[in-house]
Amino acid sequence: MLTIIVMEMVVGYYALADLWAANRALQQSAEIQRLALTLGRNWESARRLQKDFFLQSAVIGANDAYSIYAMASAGKIDEVIRDGALLKRMIATTPDDSAVRTRLTDLDLLLSTVSRYATTYEEATELEMSMTSRDAGLSAQLDSVSARVLALLAGAREHETLIALYYELRYFGESAPFKAGAMDAAVLSLREAVGQSSLPAERISAALDALDTYEQLASQIAQTDAQIQEKLATLAQLGNSVEPGLVTLLAAVNTEAGQARLRFEQTRQSAANILAAAVVAGVLLAMAVAVVLHITVTRQVTRLTAVARRLQNGDLAARSALDRGDELGRLAATLNAMAAKLGLTIDRMEIVRKASLDLASELDAESVMDRTLEVSTTLSGAEIGFVGLASDDALYLARSRGSLRAGSAGDQLPCDVETLTTMINDRQATGRLTPESAARAGGLLPADHTCVAIPLVSVQNTIGVLVLAARDPNVFSADTLQFLELYATGAAVAIHNALLYENVQELAVVDSLTGLYNRRGLFQFGRQDIDAALLAGRPVALIFFDIDNFKAFNDRYSYDVGDQVLEAIATHLRESIPAPGIACRYGGEEFVVVLPGTGLGDATTRAEALRCQVAAAPIATDAGQLVVTISVGVAACQPPVASPRPVDSSGFLNDLIARAGHMLHGA
Repeated sequence: MLTIIVMEMVVGYYALADLWAANRALQQSAEIQRLALTLGRNWESARRLQKDFFLQSAVIGANDAYSIYAMASAGKIDEVIRDGALLKRMIATTPDDSAVRTRLTDLDLLLSTVSRYATTYEEATELEMSMTSRDAGLSAQLDSVSARVLALLAGAREHETLIALYYELRYFGESAPFKAGAMDAAVLSLREAVGQSSLPAERISAALDALDTYEQLASQIAQTDAQIQEKLATLAQLGNSVEPGLVTLLAAVNTEAGQARLRFEQTRQSAANILAAAVVAGVLLAMAVAVVLHITVTRQVTRLTAVARRLQNGDLAARSALDRGDELGRLAATLNAMAAKLGLTIDRMEIVRKASLDLASELDAESVMDRTLEVSTTLSGAEIGFVGLASDDALYLARSRGSLRAGSAGDQLPCDVETLTTMINDRQATGRLTPESAARAGGLLPADHTCVAIPLVSVQNTIGVLVLAARDPNVFSADTLQFLELYATGAAVAIHNALLYENVQELAVVDSLTGLYNRRGLFQFGRQDIDAALLAGRPVALIFFDIDNFKAFNDRYSYDVGDQVLEAIATHLRESIPAPGIACRYGGEEFVVVLPGTGLGDATTRAEALRCQVAAAPIATDAGQLVVTISVGVAACQPPVASPRPVDSSGFLNDLIARAGHMLHGA
């Protein structure tokens, strides 16, 4: 009898042990799901903070295992691998080895896919920022070039035909998708029509130059849009490949939980049938186990959940105080590290976002480069930096921040664009330049500083380099370099756009043949000097002259010889007109010289001297030495008294031109 009782007690003990193991597996599986869901929602909230400047379609939703996969969206591949291993160990403590192996295989496959997803996500992000910066600058340039083309085509007898061809070109150049072949045909048709039009030669030349600029800008927009669409398609494909894997993993976890519940019910029923007398002891033991689990596990999980919820609500200062040597302790440490890194990342991304918006609205190249240096030194902690721009296969110092050892804006750096490429390739694993590469930076930076060089690339062309230096060698971490390269991508596009805009503005006021101001430049800059003279009560004189029988030069020799004569006259004007005089090509063979502060007598003397000098100096052309004469008209105005109010300088200038022109044609 005693033997039977002992055997029943032994059987009851093993039944209770099985009951405890099943209950622990069930609770642990549920806790894993709740914790993963909480962390996943927290990361989902953090991702929403970033959607202002990242692609909205790249945000992945939270589910049971999303606390790990969301980190991949931020490029935290090391954290993905480390926390993926932690989740594997936690799942491996549950029963059913076959299910564990299946889940581990699925998890390894998902982690590999997510890694590719993160890399593609970063590339798409960089293209998105490039597109944002490009839209403001290139749109302004397209509008400016379009207005210039319309102005140049005005007045032609074929005006309606030219305008129709122009709007056909805009339709093919600015419609989506980009029709390259149709646009090329439209450009060719418009160029032929302009070349055969009744417009003056200089307007035909200017219109063709403006069409070249328009075609280049439209092609740049189309190339960038095509790259973005390709990256978005790849990103969507990878995102679709991750979703089924997550669903499979969630189903496996739910299946395991159901099996644990089933084993619990089976064990409980078996224990009741085998040893009814041990029910009370089993209940007491289960209660004791529950209390221990509550004290050692449940309470800590609750605290971790509270920290995760605070992070989810935007409290990035929330941290877990749990300090244990087990899996929960390591999970708490991982959560704290993730929160700290998330806060730093969001702060830096906010700086990059605001700075990128500032650059997108700025068209002054020097201001863009100054802002680029300011943000770059703030992000990295560098004390010194400079921007070098590429021109004719050489690099020139453009702008600097901090104290350089030598050099000033405009100085050529002792390295060319090819050397710059070598410098970038010499970067070590940390992104720092080797001492030899630093020496090639031209001796501008202190020898005891650590320096990095980041290429400025726009539309696949290296337009320059951003060089930063810091006394502390630890400021240029891998994360810092990643942010600097991300910011430099948008900054390069903004700098390139600003330089193109300044070039377009210069072309709008300068005659392309002579290098003098054109009529627009005369009224834009001549009025400023006239304003100053009239406000001070000083006289203003104007010389209006043209080349005698210039049409005969073109008819007898050629238009090329005529252009050589115009260039020689322009060179003579630049050398003989004193400051603050302004010389311009008014149109065709007509030239205007504005002389602020000069009276009629002095202006007449200077005009006569100019006429004699031109006649006495034969001009060297392809047709030989040609003697050229000019006819001159002079006019001047003298305000009665100094005026404290702005005067109508346009009226004065138009009046002077009309009076001088009348004298010219009467000469």
